Amino acid sequence: MSVIIAPSLSERVYQGPQGNESVAEGSITLSAAAPGDIVQLLDFPIGMRINSVQVVSDALGEEVKVEIKSGDTVLVPADDFSSAVATVVPVQPYMTQSDGELLTATISGGAAAGKLVVLIRYVAVGY
Repeated sequence: MSVIIAPSLSERVYQGPQGNESVAEGSITLSAAAPGDIVQLLDFPIGMRINSVQVVSDALGEEVKVEIKSGDTVLVPADDFSSAVATVVPVQPYMTQSDGELLTATISGGAAAGKLVVLIRYVAVGY
């Protein structure tokens, strides 16, 4: 298992006036990511209430599954990404618990190659 750092990890997550819904985009083009690899997509500040997750990807490979988490909280359970994916997943509103909480994608089932984009809809609530 290895940790893969997406270029989007270095981008700031917007923390505008409270109450406005915003979108943060994490993306990466994978090249033979192994089962068990963890892709670090975004770095969230404390107090972001996540309301939904949109996932768009290429077909990532035979039997590939991807699980999306914020910190230790599963937002999107491991799902099949062997075909191209374009879906919106409403989530039970979840508040980030610590500054620097990572949005991650964990690869399982097979080696993954292709583009993965995760868009997080959130409201900056504060703490």
